[in-house]
Amino acid sequence: MVSNITKDVILPKYGDTADTIIYTPSIKVLIETLQEIIDLKNVYKNARSQALGVIKKVLSFDSVVSLLFIKNIMYKIKTLTEKLEAIELNIIDALMLIDYSIASLTEMNKDDVSMNYLVSSAITFSGQLGIDPI
Repeated sequence: MVSNITKDVILPKYGDTADTIIYTPSIKVLIETLQEIIDLKNVYKNARSQALGVIKKVLSFDSVVSLLFIKNIMYKIKTLTEKLEAIELNIIDALMLIDYSIASLTEMNKDDVSMNYLVSSAITFSGQLGIDPI
């Protein structure tokens, strides 16, 4: 039977996204659920082929790097969103927060050391999933 927690793994609430996007058990549950769909004989052929396509994409090194990069960005956006939602925030402070966030994301894009660390983390995580990073 297809896992009941798949919906929560694939569609987390926005505020939880940064925390759950690369949570190892969630990814493993997603992979197991997709494999169950592929293995079921009473599932529409189209659903099985779509599950196969998704699992191939999830189990690629590019996907792992992308997930880690998105996780990094999501933490920054989550913090910005929480601060922008504050009732006591005035327009000037909001503009300053947005400017700071833009500068932070731009700096992140230029930081080779952080990017190298991200790729190293992706290689390690790929190994845990049995993905060849090359």
